[in-house]
Amino acid sequence: MRILEVSTVPLNENGISRFLLRTLSAMNRENLAMDFACFSPPTPSIAEEIAALEGRFHLLPPRNRQPWAYFAALTRLLRREQYDVLHVHGNSATMAVELWAARLAGTRVRIAHSHNTMCVHTRLNAMLQPLLRAGYTIPMACSQAAGRWLFGNHDFVELKNGVDTASLAFSSAARDEIRREFGLEGSVAIGMVAGFVPAKNHAFALRAFAHALRIHPHCRLILVGEGPLLADIRAMATQLGLSDKVLFSGIRNDVPRLLSALDAAILPSLHEGLPAAALEYQCAGLPALLSDAITPEAAPTFLAQRLPLQEDAWAEAMAHPPSGSREADSRQAIAEMQRAGYSLDAAAESLRQVYLSAR
Repeated sequence: MRILEVSTVPLNENGISRFLLRTLSAMNRENLAMDFACFSPPTPSIAEEIAALEGRFHLLPPRNRQPWAYFAALTRLLRREQYDVLHVHGNSATMAVELWAARLAGTRVRIAHSHNTMCVHTRLNAMLQPLLRAGYTIPMACSQAAGRWLFGNHDFVELKNGVDTASLAFSSAARDEIRREFGLEGSVAIGMVAGFVPAKNHAFALRAFAHALRIHPHCRLILVGEGPLLADIRAMATQLGLSDKVLFSGIRNDVPRLLSALDAAILPSLHEGLPAAALEYQCAGLPALLSDAITPEAAPTFLAQRLPLQEDAWAEAMAHPPSGSREADSRQAIAEMQRAGYSLDAAAESLRQVYLSAR
């Protein structure tokens, strides 16, 4: 069975890309072959993961600047390769472009996968809704909120984002090593793992952290990731006098170890589908402070707290995170996460069954 995975966002260190590669890597791919297509080349690390899946990557014309060329190239690709399934990943009804290319090419199974609860082009999203509904054969979403956002009252398949719970278990050895690396001894270390994009709300995080320092001067904030707003957030940290209190780690390939070193983790997002980072925080036994704009499904354990975006409340929670046995909290959270269906193996098998049932 041949499947083409199409991403409507660049294949880099973002939520859609990480979900896609993480889930497919964990999947039993017997009798399944996956190729990938996008309008921009994957980063080197993503390209390596695609190669490890024995998949081919197809570069398409720019989706926004040359929509007709993009549509024509995708249609030709689907016709030439005779894929059984198109699985398109995005957050709006503009996925109708990919779905109708597949429909014209004769691709029988067309999956529209909603990964968020908002988009930039809201008017275009509303206009394209009829074409979206006529284009897909399987509507899919990472959460109830993401499904309702894109598909309204229509039925959809909920495919939960899964995380590798075992790799995220708290490690006291990793905690000691990372805290020495970052000079965190004697500090309350607060972390945020997120790309520097508007939805993640780093500016709010910095303002709330500045308030937290007035309560507890030994707090430190570690921001993990990269993105278009990184320079702006660095400048803001300097402007707020936080340069020696905020650490920018860049992209790390050892996030589970880094999470063990923290005392709390935050995600003040303005909107989300189902952020894997929030699940990862909890698996590591971390008190996880989440925006109430994030779907409640991202808080399946006792460690998560959802709050409105009010700086004073966040500052207090950041300055005084609840303390407990990290090892015991991590074990309990992982058990709760697995019972709620958020293990990576469960997500991979669920997606495999969707593909196989579409024969």
